[in-house]
Amino acid sequence: MSDQPAATPAAPATVPLSQRPLSQRLLATAKHPQFWWFSGHLLTVLGLPHHLLGGSSSAYLRALLGAQLAYGVVLYRQHHGTFKTRGAKAALAQMVSDLNAHYFGLALFFYLAAYPCWPLLVPYFCFSLFHCIGYTRDVLVRTVFPSTIPTPVSRILALLATFTTTYQPRALQLATYWEVTVVPVYLVGQVLLWRQAIAAPVVYAQFLLLRYVHSHTTRAACAHVRTVTDRNVLERPSVPAQVKAAYVKARDTIVRVATQRMATAGGRGGR
Repeated sequence: MSDQPAATPAAPATVPLSQRPLSQRLLATAKHPQFWWFSGHLLTVLGLPHHLLGGSSSAYLRALLGAQLAYGVVLYRQHHGTFKTRGAKAALAQMVSDLNAHYFGLALFFYLAAYPCWPLLVPYFCFSLFHCIGYTRDVLVRTVFPSTIPTPVSRILALLATFTTTYQPRALQLATYWEVTVVPVYLVGQVLLWRQAIAAPVVYAQFLLLRYVHSHTTRAACAHVRTVTDRNVLERPSVPAQVKAAYVKARDTIVRVATQRMATAGGRGGR
């Protein structure tokens, strides 16, 4: 018998994730922050139709909670480093111009508010739908089929890619116009009917101001809405003079406030 010590067995090479069992691949995917980002968007996508079709207030709240989760993950990943190295003040200063912070704050306020506002969910739904499609196509499918994607699945992915290319720009445009027209009108109507907190339109107006300052798409939508409204109110003889005067006063006040905010904060183009 040899007096030499037995050789230590070589450590097995780390098995690539793509070659591990499906359960391990799914678990690794679920541990990644991006999965929680996807989960938040999925809650929003499922919550809006559930709320509209069934009148479920819990579905409405889940949709808003999903939005907070999705945008919260992004905010954490983008600003956590600044918070650690430069403090809360610097991180908050960055978040003022971050659209993720705008949408997170809006979702948080209406989550805590006493009354639902379903039109608020439409822009979130538009954003979340295409985020979910992209994550499913780029991550989930490749997690389940790491080497070869079956032909039927490939066809579905091709359809999803075509759907995204065709409808995502339209959905984002719809969301922008919806934000500056439908939601504020609905909120004011709710307040007049005592179905919404008075603070809700004020908070939403602040949100729109932030979007106006930091998003060129919001500014473009506002300019177009103003042009259309001017034409339909000021150029129609059937509209009473008092209504025209009230409209001009309200319009000029909004323009003045937005211009002052732009001059103070400086507009930076965003989504």
